[in-house]
Amino acid sequence: LSALGSVSVCLSFFVSICLRQRELMPGQSPYRALLDTLELSDSRITLQLINDNNKVRLLLELYRLQGNMTRIKINELKPLKPRYEVPDVLLNDPPTEPMTLVAQDVNSVVLSLGVDEQRVIVNARPFRLDIVEGPKVLLSLNSRGLLGSMENLFTWNDMNEPSVFNGPEVTMHKDAMHGNWEHRDVHNIYGIYVQRATAEGQIQRSGGTERPFVLTRAFFAGSQRYGAVWTGDNAAEWGHLKISIPMCLSLGLVGISFCGADVGGFFKHPSTELLVRWYQAGAYQPFFRAHAHLDTPRREPWLFGPDNTALIREAIRQRYTLLPYWYQLFYNAYRTGQPVMRPLWVEYTEDPDTFAIEDEYLLGKDLLVHPVTEEGAKGVTAFLPGKGEVWYDVHTFQKHKGAQNLYIPVTMSSIPVFQRGGSIISRKDRVRRSSACMENDPYTLYVALSPQGTAEGEIYIDDFHTFKFETDKQFIHRRLHFSDNALSSSNLAPDSQFTTASWIEKVVIMGASRPTSVSLTTADGTKTALEFEFDSAASVLTLRKPGVNAGADWTVFLV
Repeated sequence: LSALGSVSVCLSFFVSICLRQRELMPGQSPYRALLDTLELSDSRITLQLINDNNKVRLLLELYRLQGNMTRIKINELKPLKPRYEVPDVLLNDPPTEPMTLVAQDVNSVVLSLGVDEQRVIVNARPFRLDIVEGPKVLLSLNSRGLLGSMENLFTWNDMNEPSVFNGPEVTMHKDAMHGNWEHRDVHNIYGIYVQRATAEGQIQRSGGTERPFVLTRAFFAGSQRYGAVWTGDNAAEWGHLKISIPMCLSLGLVGISFCGADVGGFFKHPSTELLVRWYQAGAYQPFFRAHAHLDTPRREPWLFGPDNTALIREAIRQRYTLLPYWYQLFYNAYRTGQPVMRPLWVEYTEDPDTFAIEDEYLLGKDLLVHPVTEEGAKGVTAFLPGKGEVWYDVHTFQKHKGAQNLYIPVTMSSIPVFQRGGSIISRKDRVRRSSACMENDPYTLYVALSPQGTAEGEIYIDDFHTFKFETDKQFIHRRLHFSDNALSSSNLAPDSQFTTASWIEKVVIMGASRPTSVSLTTADGTKTALEFEFDSAASVLTLRKPGVNAGADWTVFLV
């Protein structure tokens, strides 16, 4: 529950009450704030809530932290059993900032957060909490009267196999009856129906406007329509890191592209090297998250020393810069069923050397990834496919010929990734605190020229969260094309209607020659000169600030 990264929230009781909230209609919330229980210190307030239907009281705690962050925590005041709470794993207690009381009456309280015009407004009946900055609402809690299921609260369906740990096969007996059906007949579809019901419930919660997100452990044919999956309870072992690649490749081939593995391993405790390598591999798989068993030692990235924290941070940043490319691949998977993460032989069907490879893979058809999955590795050998093709190291821009086994020396910072010659990939290179903060950031286009001096790519943009791309054709889909020393952007969906504030900040052309001049021509015929830099050693041409909107027609000419 964040508002452009400025508010972080821990609502630890949500899972336990979400089922009870499903039958509520908007505006019928039973929760009421007991304003006479309000206690305010310099950096913390506590306030009791009550459910008027069952008289159960809750305790709301709100903390103001430095860095423009607010933490909200809600738990039962007197739970029947002690609730398990994950301890904070921080190097130091987060510094706090003071809050002050601005106004109070019988039904509301207003507090100042000490930053500009930021306020906390608490209404008593029904309970509602808003964090505002001037007229802008940054976060609203229980605004629809459905405390426990806000529109940016999503779902993880775990143990939906169904699982029976003390059974002979760790599941229900095959002859257990579900109405007129034996369990053997319905076991495999149970999980998909749980996921489907959850996804449909999320869509109904928003009135049919917002896309759902449901992570599921159990799945079946067709589960790709409802959300993401992961490979289950793995272990902190090098072999499990290695096998995550063929497992996700296999799932992608049967239509389930949104797949990943628990980074670091669910069971056991990873070594520092294994944890770093797993973050580096996971950052280039479709579903990316760290997850571990309750009884394993803590493994937050900042607990392994600043050098390893920096390595993990860099892997995560690489993933975030590629979010435009990931988004385009998922759009294409949605339209065509083509896997996001795919074996090399999907694109190189005539090359038998690709058939048995399962330690490297393609993202789409244009990025080749060879994660380091051997303990103590000093180098890896990657197969670069395609006779007559070229591949560019995405970190150094060094060009390599296709149809060869390439030995790559590696250090702990190495993530071998190559871009296919003949492709154009869009990135967002500015470092932000969240993907929401990146929404209007500018694009950098990475143009990797083929031996023939051509390249092709796409860019896809929509509002990133609703179904309007389908219902109202609100999206941008453009073709990026380079040939005859000209780079152009043209519309692939002329009947679509969408605008973006994002623009083209930079163009990096690999395998280029030094031009005499570079100019930009826009759709209205306006022509302007562009600044450029040329690295003769790497044959890389960089065009600075074309400044054209990402949804517009334009052409750049190299002379």
